[in-house]
Amino acid sequence: MKRLLLSFLFLTAGALQGQDELGSLLGPPEDDFSAKTKVDLLVESAEAKPGTTVMVGLHLRMPDHWHTYWQNPGDSGDSTKMTWENLPEGITAGAMQWPVPEKVEWLEMFTYAYHHDVLLMIPLTLSADLKPGEYQLNGKVVWLECEESCLPGDKQVAATLVVGEDTKPGPNRELFETWREKLPDTKVLPAIPASWTGKPVEGKREIAIEAPFGKGAVVAFIPDSAKDKAWSISHDSVQVIEMKQTLIRKTVESEQGEWPAVISGVLRVELDGAVQGYRTEVQIGDGEETVAGTVTAESVQSIWLILGGAFLGGLILNIMPCVLPVISLKILGFVQQSQESPERVRKLGLTYALGVWASFLALAGVLISAKNSTQMASWGMQMQSPYFNLVLLLVVVLVALNLFGVFEVTLGGSTMTKASELSSREGFMGAFFNGVLATALATPCTAPFLAGAMGVALTQGQGTIIAAMSAVAFGLASPYVILSFRPDWLKFLPKPGDWMVQFKMIMGFPMLAAGIWILSFTGPMFGKAGVLWLGVLLVFVALAAWVFGEFKQRAASMSLRPLVAC
Repeated sequence: MKRLLLSFLFLTAGALQGQDELGSLLGPPEDDFSAKTKVDLLVESAEAKPGTTVMVGLHLRMPDHWHTYWQNPGDSGDSTKMTWENLPEGITAGAMQWPVPEKVEWLEMFTYAYHHDVLLMIPLTLSADLKPGEYQLNGKVVWLECEESCLPGDKQVAATLVVGEDTKPGPNRELFETWREKLPDTKVLPAIPASWTGKPVEGKREIAIEAPFGKGAVVAFIPDSAKDKAWSISHDSVQVIEMKQTLIRKTVESEQGEWPAVISGVLRVELDGAVQGYRTEVQIGDGEETVAGTVTAESVQSIWLILGGAFLGGLILNIMPCVLPVISLKILGFVQQSQESPERVRKLGLTYALGVWASFLALAGVLISAKNSTQMASWGMQMQSPYFNLVLLLVVVLVALNLFGVFEVTLGGSTMTKASELSSREGFMGAFFNGVLATALATPCTAPFLAGAMGVALTQGQGTIIAAMSAVAFGLASPYVILSFRPDWLKFLPKPGDWMVQFKMIMGFPMLAAGIWILSFTGPMFGKAGVLWLGVLLVFVALAAWVFGEFKQRAASMSLRPLVAC
């Protein structure tokens, strides 16, 4: 029994000694729930003269990946605050000065924060009759630091201010100078114009801010806090970048219907890797614009580029395998209906084009309704969401696979049957529904092009959406109209053949390149291995599309073929 007891005591002593040695190697245990940011109160001058202003600063040093917040934290978070305790008589503290922050996105929320470290400077005004000597400065700092989770922090800080006959620089002067350069400029850009893009809808109204920085600059307007005001402004935004300016669209909300005339904040501009901030006021004009901002020559030019590209896209659709074989058949049908009257052939061609146009106007109406119901200013705003980008990536990849012939896009049988019955009528009614039917028949080829056209159209106003869809329609219908006036030109049309299928496949490569581009900025939104896992997902999606096309669509088409007895 004694041996057993001695052995137990020996083992226990050894275990305790091993625990002590391990503790000495690892150091003291760290409380994971305590704040990790280090905070010190610094004084810029080694000695300050009475009657002057001296700078002190809170130096916050955050670990990697952690951040603290600006004076307006954004959608979440809390700003750093300093409370002075028994500030000596004759010393008055001014407002905290905030360097230009970063704009941080996390879980579809936007905040304004600092990483690594920041110096929040506070001016102290010394009275002229302040006696020379040492003065103790005491205060309490509270802050919130966040990574994936957030931790509140607080600390009692202290520093000694020396008052003498002259002002002398201190050891922290360079640090203060560095952070003084990161403060927003208050003189260069005191005001920038803005305008409302439309009337309020359910307590929301969109504003377009005109920042005088164009291509090459990354611009963000960081508003001051709207606390205790009758309105609020969103922290997400969408930008329309032009050559010499950037239009920043934000949403203002007001339950009482009280809309601001001026919104103060900081315009953050990043150009060639350098960040500069401008303390400014957004001055909102009284007029309402249907398109964000004032109509400039550059914006008019961009609209014409959109319309020109849409018309060209409609023309290109005519040489796709779904469309080209139809052109000759439809024109010859018109000629056969009215051999004795060329004028009637022309009218039938114009009516046919009207049917195509009506189909695209209906599509434009769907786009406008979708945009208004979702309060979506443009796809640019939605592309700040990783889940929206994921859906967009899948759509683009599926469009590319469709162009490569992996699977086909077809309309329902009942819809096509009804359209075919209407188009089989002779005369103008039949010609009109022939145009509607041709648009429907072209769906397998037009769907990939319309995906891009709709994306561009959604970034514009309602008038531009209608005009863009009309331009696609006119491009698609123009060969019918031209050949209705000159049927003898049918001989110049290229003959349908395998080259059309090859052309369709070639169009898949630009779409695939667009998918790679979307993957490049969507993957990092899902973490460090986001690109890898999204790539794996796309492989499975491509496999599913191939199985659907090979065993579902092609097997169904084979079963419909007549049996041939040998």
